[in-house]
Amino acid sequence: MAIDKLLQTQKQKQNEELYADIDRSIINGLVRLTTGASNIAMKYFSDPDSLATKFKADQTFVTVADGIVEDYIKVEINKLVFDPPFLGEESATTNIEESKTLFEQDYLWSVDPIDGTTNFAHQIPLFAISIGLMKKHQTESGECQVPVLGVIALPALNKFYFNNTDKLYEATIVPGKLTPHIKPVKPAEGIAPFLYVDNHFFKHYKVENTDELKLKPRIFGAGAIHVLYSALGKGASFIPKNRFHIWDVAGGLAMAYAAGQRAIELNTGNIIEAFTVDDFVIGKPGSNENWAIKDDLIITRPENFDKYRRAIKSL
Repeated sequence: MAIDKLLQTQKQKQNEELYADIDRSIINGLVRLTTGASNIAMKYFSDPDSLATKFKADQTFVTVADGIVEDYIKVEINKLVFDPPFLGEESATTNIEESKTLFEQDYLWSVDPIDGTTNFAHQIPLFAISIGLMKKHQTESGECQVPVLGVIALPALNKFYFNNTDKLYEATIVPGKLTPHIKPVKPAEGIAPFLYVDNHFFKHYKVENTDELKLKPRIFGAGAIHVLYSALGKGASFIPKNRFHIWDVAGGLAMAYAAGQRAIELNTGNIIEAFTVDDFVIGKPGSNENWAIKDDLIITRPENFDKYRRAIKSL
């Protein structure tokens, strides 16, 4: 019992350190700007002729809404925090030294203005706006960044989610304002049968159901939604190496970590408590791998990992 109490005290102290200095006004500001960003996204979602879709250098495509939403979020975050280190999908640096400098900052904002652009451009409502705040944390292996605050909006579904320290909340968006309906969300803690994946998963792995776990793979076409649903206890999320980027997952990971889940390396079982710049591909201009995660990960509660791993087989 004494050991359990000690561990609980250590965890509480660690949480206090991680969430210190995150002022309530920042959370309130994020709630407001998420509403504004969602309204902008829905304006373009409702008028596909205005999207002006084009291909980027890495041969993925982008709409005019991606850039406009990211610019709006950056301006609004600057109103909350002076000159914040910012890493957005549409403006991310490809310079190695600049990338390393970003990870040396006390805080780092990571934003995906429209995650699920293909769905968005085809007027499929499964797209997200993801905002994540990471905080520098000293570990035995050096300085790392820990996801501490996340906001994920699902504008076409009229919902968004965020964490305040280690509690999750759900809110409803209506045109032009935030409704008073903000409620706490208690994530499920048991095994859920869904495994959120992308099509990359099936090139390298297959699911073999066992007596202890019968998995049902699901693909939504937006990594932020995958990690969000994991955070809400609706399954585990597969994060494929060289495919999902820091801005895809930073917001969702903050919520997942707040809910007691972790990013766990699929092939080693190594639990990632914090991230270093070496966990990402950097310095690859014109490549879709720039700022991509280097290892296949599973997002779940650590005590559930082994059951998921036994059901996932390499090809």
